[in-house]
Amino acid sequence: MFRMFLLSLLFASWTFASTDDVLEQLHTRGNDLKTLAADVKLMTADTELGDADWDTRTGRLVVERKTDGDTRLRASFAKRERGKRVEEARKDYLLDGVQLIERDYATKRQVTRIVRKPGEKLDLFKLGEGPFPLPIGQSPDEVKKEFDVKPAKPEKPNPDLTYIELVPRKGRPIADKFSSIVVGVNKEGWPVEVVTLDKNQTLTTRAELSNIRINAEVGTKEFDLEAVDDTWDKIDGSYRG
Repeated sequence: MFRMFLLSLLFASWTFASTDDVLEQLHTRGNDLKTLAADVKLMTADTELGDADWDTRTGRLVVERKTDGDTRLRASFAKRERGKRVEEARKDYLLDGVQLIERDYATKRQVTRIVRKPGEKLDLFKLGEGPFPLPIGQSPDEVKKEFDVKPAKPEKPNPDLTYIELVPRKGRPIADKFSSIVVGVNKEGWPVEVVTLDKNQTLTTRAELSNIRINAEVGTKEFDLEAVDDTWDKIDGSYRG
């Protein structure tokens, strides 16, 4: 479910004057971004099945823009919560180079997908390209070519956030993935809540970022996955354009 990402407006006492101001803030925040590290909570609910309980995973997200202009991302989840049940449930997602690796340590299953052609660059922050939609670094005009942008008013808003909703325009490739994306932006202009509804409007995914560190030093080991043995089920997928 994270792939639908690996490959919300109630204004508080502080507000941006318009959705254009929000988009400009998000654009500005991405200009000098080299690394982003944060605690992450990822929640999913299947509305088609009438699933009222969120399936919640908690972990850590690290993103780095490399000197060659490429970007890599790792999301590591350690715990899973469903209703009152909390369990250790380790999962890893690593996007580096042309491939996305998804690991489930409980089932010993690793799936490797080729997400772009060799030589192509992938901007993880461009909506629709990366598995984790963080709308930063894109010009407002570019965003509005892909989306209708309007204020949003989520059911249970955080009073410290400003919310906008991005609805994909008909005919745009991202409309094949999502029917809407709601973004909650904090006082510093960072998107800390992202709620997506899939194109069939049956799967809701909500991501929350906290303890955000911008341009902090990120070591190479952050992106090193440990070796796995032959007891694992390893599946390799081909490129899909």
